[in-house]
Amino acid sequence: MTLDGTYKLIITPGHLTLKTFFYKAEKGSILHNALMSREATSLIVASFMAGLLFVLFAIEFRPGIFEYAGFIMLFGLLFLFLRMSIFKERPLEVTFFKDGIRIRYPSFIIKRVEIFNINQVKSISVIKRIFNIENPEGAEIVKKISLQHGTVIPDFAESQELYLLLLELEDGTNRVIYADRMPERVKHLQGEIKKWLSLIGIQINKDLFISEI
Repeated sequence: MTLDGTYKLIITPGHLTLKTFFYKAEKGSILHNALMSREATSLIVASFMAGLLFVLFAIEFRPGIFEYAGFIMLFGLLFLFLRMSIFKERPLEVTFFKDGIRIRYPSFIIKRVEIFNINQVKSISVIKRIFNIENPEGAEIVKKISLQHGTVIPDFAESQELYLLLLELEDGTNRVIYADRMPERVKHLQGEIKKWLSLIGIQINKDLFISEI
């Protein structure tokens, strides 16, 4: 089951698994979000690697037209490899079992996994959070630069409202498992989780599922 491409639910009698790329609950660095996309990062790294190899080659040999063409092709292959493997997007994976919850965090090398007993979960809540720009002057400068280069960044210098689906634990900590600008999608996901837990026989108390919107 998918919903507008924002998340995917895999539902079986034994477990419910949520996969999503939308789980970060911070506005983040202005320059990083606006200018340092995965494509840009792949481009920079591929350029550095291909350029370094070309310089080492040119020190020993005199490059000709075929060598130039070869290094251009190498650059293209490096870019594709980096973008499709090293800098590939990886989803957050949250799996609900009858007796517990497992969260697999995206990672390239070391896999981080958290496992909670269902009794450790205080609530599965929907909350609203507003993120304000800490440096509005800097945001306006970056926005103007992007417009000069033909790139439009909508709502870049404005406050941003996000609706979060949180796992609140008994120890006072919480884990964001989904974030969206549209509250109805977050509430729909909360409802699907509640329905599945009810179907497998988990007793739902009135404080387990909370919505602040």
